[in-house]
Amino acid sequence: MENSELFTLPLPPSGEFNSMRDLLNHCIEHSRSNGYAVSTKSSNPERKIVIKCDFGGTYRDNRKFVPENKRRNSSSSRLSNCPFQIYGKKHRDGYWRFEITNQYHNHDATPAIAHPLHRRLTSEQRHETIRLLKSGCKAKNVLLVLSEGNNGETVTSQAIYNAKQKERNQNLGELTSIQNLLRTLEESSWISDHSVNETNNVQAIFFAHPDSIKLSRLYNISIVMDCTYNTNKYKMSLLNVVGITSFNTTFYICFAFIPQENETWYNWALDRLKGLYHDLELPKSISIDRDLALINSIRNKFPSSKFILCVWHINGNVAKNLKGKIESFGVSWQEFMQDWNGVIYSQEENEFTTNWSLMISKYGIFSDIIKYLDQTWILPYKENFVSYWINQYQHLGGHTSSRVEGSHSAIKSYMNISTGDLMLAKENIELAIKKQLREYQEKLATEKSKILHPINNVFFSNVFKRASFYSLKKIEKEYQKSLNCENQPLGICRQYLWTVFGLPCSHIIKTLQENNETLRMEHISRQWHLDQPLVNELDQNSFNAIYSHIQESLVSQPRGRPRENDRPEITGERLNITAGRRCGLCGTSGHNSRTCIRRDNNSNNLNS
Repeated sequence: MENSELFTLPLPPSGEFNSMRDLLNHCIEHSRSNGYAVSTKSSNPERKIVIKCDFGGTYRDNRKFVPENKRRNSSSSRLSNCPFQIYGKKHRDGYWRFEITNQYHNHDATPAIAHPLHRRLTSEQRHETIRLLKSGCKAKNVLLVLSEGNNGETVTSQAIYNAKQKERNQNLGELTSIQNLLRTLEESSWISDHSVNETNNVQAIFFAHPDSIKLSRLYNISIVMDCTYNTNKYKMSLLNVVGITSFNTTFYICFAFIPQENETWYNWALDRLKGLYHDLELPKSISIDRDLALINSIRNKFPSSKFILCVWHINGNVAKNLKGKIESFGVSWQEFMQDWNGVIYSQEENEFTTNWSLMISKYGIFSDIIKYLDQTWILPYKENFVSYWINQYQHLGGHTSSRVEGSHSAIKSYMNISTGDLMLAKENIELAIKKQLREYQEKLATEKSKILHPINNVFFSNVFKRASFYSLKKIEKEYQKSLNCENQPLGICRQYLWTVFGLPCSHIIKTLQENNETLRMEHISRQWHLDQPLVNELDQNSFNAIYSHIQESLVSQPRGRPRENDRPEITGERLNITAGRRCGLCGTSGHNSRTCIRRDNNSNNLNS
């Protein structure tokens, strides 16, 4: 509805301009600070331009071309047929000038943020927005940064989202999201591979950052792997594999989007993980939770590696299945877990036998409890989680899978949404990897330039700045034990520190002292060396992904956390292409409602 009351707002000052664009920008900038906005009504770039208030014009109801069930329930318009108008033209001297043909508005002054024209990002704001978004900032934080700069009071979240989408569309070009992902992986030297079905739909993708591969080939003693969810709109599980640096910190090795957590897809992913260790010894230990399909795949693809079950997950399963029963029998749950952990952390085989026999005698009257523990954990997996057996392997203290759980959380801290495509997920993963690599380089440079005060003596002189602080602190504790052995005898050497960590224990240190020898780098496992030996670069040819003629991945699924029985089946019928927007009238892709044939048909029906 038009307003009959007229208002006079400050008019733009007259002047001479070199181009039509300069004239228009002059009027726009003036209107920004004076309670209105202007836009082009009509123009001829070589002769004239008519400028109107952006409240000018009337609303045209086009909903009659849209079925009622697809109309938006609430809609609004800023158009109020404001009469304000400016006429500009190019004169014979080559300059552009303008005159006010109608100086009145039918509305009072409004804030600049009320006008879409003033909410547009400037080129500087757009560049800053893209830079911040690429560095991992969330849109709300970008908004706070931009609001502190010039014209920041008119920046909105929607403008930031629009700039992000525009940048994404420009990067895609004529490619689909999947094609762009595979192209990016290849051009940026990522090692990757993917699997397609008979209709050439992508089913799984494996990828690894080139710097992560270098670290994985330096630190290949122990790895941890697990799947995480809610990282993409296709409900594909993300297999995350991490390793351990010389500083005892975690680094990402590789990732794989797989459609299902079964043995087939684990075999596919582990085959490619195994390829990263080409010409190298496979990891000595792999820490996981009790995923039966993953266990079978590790036994198949990594037969020389010892898989270690996460004690935290074991105790969680025990609590889930037994806590209610234990407490219903009037037995203290804390006491029961203390007895059970005594079994888990047994250091000798006879100690394990004794502790397990005590549990049987103490809780044997509750047959279901002992049966569950025996058949689910002890008989099939005791050698994969009881300390006596796993401490015969160099697992670097990996008694749990908490490292990979923490890396899941780190990745998701960069993900603003859990329903993005695989390209977006890869970009967020890359941010997490780059952060890790920076921290690794910083720590490496720091420890190569400093000496720990507690070890600043002759015995450690050959390992200064050559071994990590983490390893030297462990050795220093053993060194102190060897010095105090007269007051506190060392006891029997179980070789735990050397077998599990590759570090000398107090017995070895005592022998070195008795022979007047100092600690040398050969006494420390290469896992903890700061100056790592060079390894052969991995050949990328077998991993390069072919991205041409690849369709989109899986069809979109409903929102929400995926359930075990709710993940999509990988069949040719389900793997349909999902390309771009769809028409609001007919529901097909390739055009919109304005150019749809059905719109013309509906119009003809209404006229008839």
